[in-house]
Amino acid sequence: YSFCYFWAVTSIAGGAPVHFHPTSTAEAVYNCAVALIGVFANAAVIGSASSAFSNMDAASAKIRQRLERLKAFLQSKRTPPSVSRQVLSYAEYAWKHSRSNDEAWLLQELPSALRLQVVIALQRRLFTQIELFRLLPTTTVCTIICHMRSLIVLPGERILEQGAGGGYGLFFIIEGSVSVIVDGTGVVATLQQGDFFGERSLIDGSQTNATVEAVDYVNLMVLYRSEFDAVSRSHPEVQIVITRLKARQLAEQEAERQRKRELERERDRSSVSRRFGSHTNGPATTDDDDGRWGGLLA
Repeated sequence: YSFCYFWAVTSIAGGAPVHFHPTSTAEAVYNCAVALIGVFANAAVIGSASSAFSNMDAASAKIRQRLERLKAFLQSKRTPPSVSRQVLSYAEYAWKHSRSNDEAWLLQELPSALRLQVVIALQRRLFTQIELFRLLPTTTVCTIICHMRSLIVLPGERILEQGAGGGYGLFFIIEGSVSVIVDGTGVVATLQQGDFFGERSLIDGSQTNATVEAVDYVNLMVLYRSEFDAVSRSHPEVQIVITRLKARQLAEQEAERQRKRELERERDRSSVSRRFGSHTNGPATTDDDDGRWGGLLA
């Protein structure tokens, strides 16, 4: 019987080597056990892999289904194609990069110590990307993050308008980049992942001194004015650190602009030198030419 089981199990497992023939009952039982272990191990590995792939595909399939429903809705409402493309592009980006705030209700119910650990775990990217958060105490950062809201901005959309007053909010760039435009004269700076803006009008209540426009899709976390005022009252160090960081950022931007102006002046000087050099180093006259012109003048 042991030899019968051996051949049955090895046939199910893929067949035994042609050169191997058990010579005793113990060898047959041992090889049956090894073959069965191999079958179950393969089944476990393949099952885990297929489950992982199906979960990944399920998330993508859910997004595709939502996009198809949105597309059908826009078509049924006869939305212009250009508008439909913008809406679908925005929806796809937002759903793929969504950072849900649904955990807010959970954070409110947790004890303060546990809430601190959860916030750090959920928003660890913010702690590492944004320098402001690295300079503030952890408890202060967690308070700020708990009050922030997610905002996704389309390419070319203006986030802040120069001259607007009241202070809209403090914006932290998580992904993407924005252009800073002053007096409509062109881009004076480009802010990228990890930078923040909008703090000046929040702190001193002045008008916005620049227009901020999205270069591409921008994922922002925003601390709106009411929440900023509440955080500043309970944590005065926030305004101090923001002011210090912004002063350094402005100094770096001014140094970069000065460097570019110096390079432009150097290029202009080189261009002028080459132009005047080409005039002064014209073709030389020969003795024959001097004699010919001398005879004509005589």
